[in-house]
Amino acid sequence: MVDVFGLVVDVDLHPVHGPCEGVVAIAILVTDTCTDVVADVRGLVAEAPLHGEARAQWRRDNVDTLVREMDQRIKQLKPWVKFGISPFGIWRPGYPPQIVTSFDQYAMLYADARKWLREGWGDYHSPQLYWPIARTGQSYPVLLDWWVRENVRGRHLWPGNFTSRTFEGDPVPWTADEVIGQVYVTRGRPGATGNIHFSMKAFALDRDSLAEKLAREAYPDHALPPATPWLTR
Repeated sequence: MVDVFGLVVDVDLHPVHGPCEGVVAIAILVTDTCTDVVADVRGLVAEAPLHGEARAQWRRDNVDTLVREMDQRIKQLKPWVKFGISPFGIWRPGYPPQIVTSFDQYAMLYADARKWLREGWGDYHSPQLYWPIARTGQSYPVLLDWWVRENVRGRHLWPGNFTSRTFEGDPVPWTADEVIGQVYVTRGRPGATGNIHFSMKAFALDRDSLAEKLAREAYPDHALPPATPWLTR
């Protein structure tokens, strides 16, 4: 038997179209024909409000229940296992006011990521801050400051960095200095205690000597994971 040290919910909650129109389900449970959706999900759909904001809130309530009960169940079974959540990096358009995006995870994925953080569901949160420092409409430090303010329960906040932009940048690849700069921006925020890099492929390809520069400039020493005192309460 293989034990686990942690579990993470990535941003894999998708609105489903076609025969399962209106269902929000974990992506691995859903096929194009809806034949693999479990019976319990079918039952929930049959009981759903038909349309409008009531239906949207019903969807969010179901996703909230999934996140909350995963957190509770993990702590009941193995309280030392860390449960993490990695949502889209912008809670909603206009939060904070200078942030611009056409994608609204609250309305389109029925994912209230701010609520999960504020309720303390999960041991670490890794909002995917996949934009460069200097991009005004989706500024990395501005978004990070917003998430830090929302972390009222003091959970671990480890923003996700799109380190793979060093080899698949749009329109041009990021430099290693951009990634290193984001690490130092994070370290300048007392409420954020680390970074999660996506993906390992960026280190394997090592464009712009990324791995060497990170090891030399940002990570010259070994580090222990921050303490998680609420797991011992």
